[in-house]
Amino acid sequence: MEVVYGFELGGKKTDLAVVSDRGRDRIRAFAIDPAAVAAGRPPLRDVTAPAVEPVFAAGEAEVDEQRTSYGLTAFSDDDDAYVVVSQREETRLRLLELKDVGGKVGYQREDTLALPGTFGLPDGTRWRPCADPGELPQVEGMAVDAERGVLYAAQEAVGLWRIELDDEEFGKPVLIDRVREYGVPWTYDENADEECVLHTGDDPGFGGENLSADAEGVTVYHAGDGTGYVLASSQGDDTFAVYEREDGNSYVGSFAVGDGPATDGVQHSDGSTVVNVALGDAFPKGLLITHDGEETPAEPGRGDGTDFTFTRWDAVAGAFPSR
Repeated sequence: MEVVYGFELGGKKTDLAVVSDRGRDRIRAFAIDPAAVAAGRPPLRDVTAPAVEPVFAAGEAEVDEQRTSYGLTAFSDDDDAYVVVSQREETRLRLLELKDVGGKVGYQREDTLALPGTFGLPDGTRWRPCADPGELPQVEGMAVDAERGVLYAAQEAVGLWRIELDDEEFGKPVLIDRVREYGVPWTYDENADEECVLHTGDDPGFGGENLSADAEGVTVYHAGDGTGYVLASSQGDDTFAVYEREDGNSYVGSFAVGDGPATDGVQHSDGSTVVNVALGDAFPKGLLITHDGEETPAEPGRGDGTDFTFTRWDAVAGAFPSR
């Protein structure tokens, strides 16, 4: 889910919550009404245009195959609003522009980018990331640095991409960091619990050092004078990798969200977002919100659960005192 602020809808500035509807391969938009809760009304109202088309599928038959819209991020450029959507079990990204269609939110396609599915290794061999038969390495976590016109996309089994956005088109993707498992040979074993089995003992050493597959949620922290950080979830080792926001995206370091007096730590995080303004006494320097894929202790009667953890930004920044 992403928030688009001040979208011109029916002649009125409207904040939108935008989500991918994976089951139907559509993008859905909900108008946000901050005063609704106090008035006893739901805070969200579906304002999706009824005739919106599938994002990727050529028709409903392809929708049923579920190679549909998956991860999503949104950004604004002056008075225009855009969404970037990834495709489940494929490498494709699609750029959509949001449109007012008779007081409802529709969209039109602007550009499509297919990230690589196989990779040349330094030893001259070709490598394809570990996946079930017929699947390609998908993207889920994404974020746009609108000030710099850059999309960051985490291809789960590959690494973190930097993609320039120029005149509402995708530029050439640059892989700024690889997962540790990059280049590791594997086999598909139908009898194993994990059907795609990595041969870590034969690791050729071509992977990175900062991300463990899957590379997941991405968010951008905006600091002053165009500085700041890009944060990516390293799901495989329950950490978050931090990169500079400037050109080159130098690696800063990694951190984990550990157990606290009132909250449990964060494991297997799918997504995160950061707020860079003060939010009261509890979060005076801003807030990092992280999905926690392993709620502990689990709530009785619910089995395995997930939740969200709120972390003070100054606690994150304090892990890197030289910054």
